Amino acid sequence: MGHRGVGRRGFPSAEADEQRAAEVTLETCETCRRHLQRLSANERDIYELERERARRVHYRIERKICPQRRKTVRGQVGNALPRAGLSNALIVEIAEQHYVLGRALGQIAERFGLPDATVTASLQRVGKLLQPCLGQLLALYRAAAAQHADETGWRTDGGNGWSWYFGGAEVRRASVPPDQRPECVVREVLGLEQLDGVLVRARHPGVRKWQDFFVEKAERLYQWRASALIPAENNYAEREIRKVVIARKLSYGSQSEEGAQTREIWTSVLQSLKKREAHPRDKLVEALNELSVNDDYDLTAALFGSGQP
Repeated sequence: MGHRGVGRRGFPSAEADEQRAAEVTLETCETCRRHLQRLSANERDIYELERERARRVHYRIERKICPQRRKTVRGQVGNALPRAGLSNALIVEIAEQHYVLGRALGQIAERFGLPDATVTASLQRVGKLLQPCLGQLLALYRAAAAQHADETGWRTDGGNGWSWYFGGAEVRRASVPPDQRPECVVREVLGLEQLDGVLVRARHPGVRKWQDFFVEKAERLYQWRASALIPAENNYAEREIRKVVIARKLSYGSQSEEGAQTREIWTSVLQSLKKREAHPRDKLVEALNELSVNDDYDLTAALFGSGQP
């Protein structure tokens, strides 16, 4: 008896997003009309719901002109790409909800109060800007000590195809070709030259064709003993490809080849950043904001480095 109970733990007041006061407006007692005396205040921490919404911001872009050179200087909108209707932070938020968390684009657009066409066009536009990142992600994947690979079915524009996962501890490279043969995809990703890493086993014949050396050269089968980075099973790839399986059940695939390519780019970039960065969304938004005001900004180098790893 006498010890302090644990109860529900709150959070430090300094970490609150907003400070509010529940004030007593009365100055006198309602019954006896005596003056109320002030006591020490109690404290309470509450988590409130903030519904998803898009704020409408109207920019007045100032312009100035040099009277001698007749050159016009305009104010810059640093958080959105030129002629874009959505801010970079909002586009990344939508992309993460759709490509990482698996929510349908129609639901996301409805929650934010945005036209479906605007959301789709914004994702495709930024996806094209991020497309050069895939080359660097491929180089990082090929240089990894353990290269995981797996596949699952994916429909594109009503036709059957495959969604591939190529990745590891620091990088994910998604590939959603609509009609390529499996061995062509594996050859494109792994290349024709011998790699230093170890490809973790998979069941698909397109990948197994490149793993025949495990059968022909049994002495190389147990390479997981050489390094803790090389697993003895394919559970890592199975877990990663599971996200695509869930997305397939919710969206029934991609409606067009451009949609499939946009999914490949966004999924690769977002999932790779999550593996490499403590704050992946902030990293991507910061890079897009810099690109918004600097056309020469190297987006790939800023996100994943440049050159061979």
